[in-house]
Amino acid sequence: MNNLHIRLKNLRQDNHLSQKQVAAHLGIPQQTYSNYERDTREIPAVHVIRLSELYHVNVDSLLGIDTAQTDVFDLSASFVPDLSLEAVALHLLRLNRHNRLELIRFLSYLLHTQKKNG
Repeated sequence: MNNLHIRLKNLRQDNHLSQKQVAAHLGIPQQTYSNYERDTREIPAVHVIRLSELYHVNVDSLLGIDTAQTDVFDLSASFVPDLSLEAVALHLLRLNRHNRLELIRFLSYLLHTQKKNG
């Protein structure tokens, strides 16, 4: 759970929540949650699961577990007409953290809609 405390703080701030709000969601005192973010108290698995649900991220991502596939991508391949996969990646890197999260949420929505509509 390397750097979990940093991810917790970043996710909370990215979602414009206070420590008190997150603690209330977990049903714990604000000070206990503060200890999680300061890495002075170990977070129980049940709270990791509840936080992953709150932030709409999977537990592996929250814990910092790299689940990336080992597939090799041709970065010069066309992603869409006149735009390579490399160019798309470079555009993504230019987004700030908030906009990256918004993009991921939108992609999740599109995938859900696509799956739903066949």
